[in-house]
Parts: sequence; C-alpha cells; structure tokens
Amino acid sequence: TVKILETLLLHENNEQTRAQLLNTLSSVLYKAGEYSRAEEAAKRGLLDQKDCAKNSGDIISFDRNRRTKIGLLNNLSNALEARGDLDGSIHALEQGLSLAIPGALFPTDVEIEFAKIYNNLSNRLSKIGKTEAALDAATTAVKIASEISTKNDYDGRELLAYCENTLAGRYMEALDADSAIVHLQRSVDLRFRSEERRVGKECRSRWS
Repeated sequence: TVKILETLLLHENNEQTRAQLLNTLSSVLYKAGEYSRAEEAAKRGLLDQKDCAKNSGDIISFDRNRRTKIGLLNNLSNALEARGDLDGSIHALEQGLSLAIPGALFPTDVEIEFAKIYNNLSNRLSKIGKTEAALDAATTAVKIASEISTKNDYDGRELLAYCENTLAGRYMEALDADSAIVHLQRSVDLRFRSEERRVGKECRSRWS
C-alpha cells in the first residue's frame, strides 16, 4: 500500500489530491509503526494543502479541503504523540479544532474528524495531568458522536462507543466512579449492538 501511494504521489501535480494521498499515507505508516515517516508525510500534506480560510471554491470543495487538513493534523498529532512529543501533539489537535466554524453545519465525515480530535485531545491532556480539560474534551467528543449516531447516513455506534469508553476513563481519573460506570456500560452496550447489527447484515447477505 505504501509503495502504491508513493508511486501515485510521484505522478500527481494537483495540490489537493496530493494532500489527500499524503493523508492516507500518513495513516498507513502510523498503523505500521513507522512514526517518523508518518509525521513527515503529514507535514508534507499540510504544505500541499491550501489554506482552508482562503479557499475560493464552492462549498463542497471548501469542506473537502477542511476535512483533509483536519485529517492531516490528526495524523500528525498521533505520530508526534507516539514519538513522545505531547506538547506538539496537543498543538496539532488545537490547530485542527481552530478550523471549526461556530454554529456551522458540517457534513457527517467532517463531524467524525472533529469527534476523533476531541477524543484524542482528551487522551493527550490526561497524560499531562490536565484532568478537568481532558474531561471537557471527552464530553464534547461524546456529544458530537451522539449527534452523528442519530443520522441515517452513518452508523456511528462504534465511534460513540469509543468516545464513551474514553469519557469513562476521564471520570475514573476525576474519582467519579458512578459516572464512569454509566459511560462504561454505555460503551459496552453500543459495542454489543454494533456486533449484533454486523452479524445480522452478514446473515441477510448470505440468505439473499
């Protein structure tokens, strides 16, 4: 996969397309444990990525550009965190959140990126001892994920379960065991329903 993406990059001149390819490449490299290369790919993507605030295209292009930039910043944050640079990781996430527009309605895939950023930010803040800020970030992630899960165009149970599990951890750190148990149970229930839904789809597919 890495070789394919690198070959495509060699022959691609469009900045936005290059940024999207580098976003994917950064994610693949991170999952492979190649954190330095993942960081480099994300930074290259951000250099190719046009400034969202200055983008003069239509609303679809504007959202596509912003989504790519948010993804690149999230990937950069993950790579920096894996390499032990928590301050840099948090700064990258905060840059991603700065792309939000108060009161704006986002496409589902953009909202998903924001939920992931808040969830990751909660984990990073927890590691540096900012318990209250970490709890606030996790709460926001759950709120966004809950709204996503109610939409008909996306099954957000797994994302919500992931965010609920993070929030349970933050409540444990805040010594609020009752709230932690509530959110942990929600996470378990959501994962069970997601698995039940997946099995049901497989069975219906085979029967048809």
